[in-house]
Amino acid sequence: MSEVEDHCFVHGVAEPSLPGDFRACAECWHVWRTEADYLVDVAARAAEMKWPMPKNTDTDDLPFCPLCSHDW
Repeated sequence: MSEVEDHCFVHGVAEPSLPGDFRACAECWHVWRTEADYLVDVAARAAEMKWPMPKNTDTDDLPFCPLCSHDW
């Protein structure tokens, strides 16, 4: 990743991707270390936005970043 990609714009901190990390958002560059951490954030965003929790929790098919989706 480049220096820009190593910076999480949601949290305002350097957040380099490490081997074995689950996913990084291509928009805000937040890095989730595990799939479970990602799904916790998805559930929190869905509750906050009063969206139904996606029935499909296949993380490859979830259509939003749970941290920067409020920007859409």
